[in-house]
Amino acid sequence: MPRIPRVTAISSGTSVPGAAFTSWLERLREANVDAVQIREKSVDDRVLLALVVEAVRVMTDGPLVIVNGRADVAIAAGADCVHLPGAGLPPASVRRLIGDHRVLGCSTHSLAEITRARDAGADYVYFSPIYDTPGKGKPVGLEELARASTLGISVIALGGITIDRLTELAAAGAVGIAGIRMFSPPNDLQQLTRAAARHFDSA
Repeated sequence: MPRIPRVTAISSGTSVPGAAFTSWLERLREANVDAVQIREKSVDDRVLLALVVEAVRVMTDGPLVIVNGRADVAIAAGADCVHLPGAGLPPASVRRLIGDHRVLGCSTHSLAEITRARDAGADYVYFSPIYDTPGKGKPVGLEELARASTLGISVIALGGITIDRLTELAAAGAVGIAGIRMFSPPNDLQQLTRAAARHFDSA
């Protein structure tokens, strides 16, 4: 069975190799997040590879390391997972490239997209935005999340997630959460991961 993360921290989009990035990774590991996703669209290939290599080093035998959109970088760095954006490569093609031992995820925004990702061999999907989030379009809402959770694939909630919304997300069938801002200071990461473990272990 693939290892599906309950709590995924997504990088800021402005990360660069160095002490600040390593410190962020170390804080995430200490807080017991399940995964870190390196999502840096504006850096060149060498910088992206350096970021992923450092994430793999810090997270050894711990949280999953997810690479956004780049199966080649994930393979080169020894990362655990590839996550495909909505307009990314076909999941079935990426599955053939990365094999069955790596986890494959997809971003989705509708039930039809979830079904296509499932049928193409994805292990999980992000479904978003659940709540109103600046610049992310109309939220899909909890009722649609509940429908998504019946489609036979693990659904991770994304978009406007806060610690006080975990109960209703778990009740709607989400198996976990992902986000950017909630994993940045001054948020209490230990409190967040403990609460998520309680909610999604029982979901």
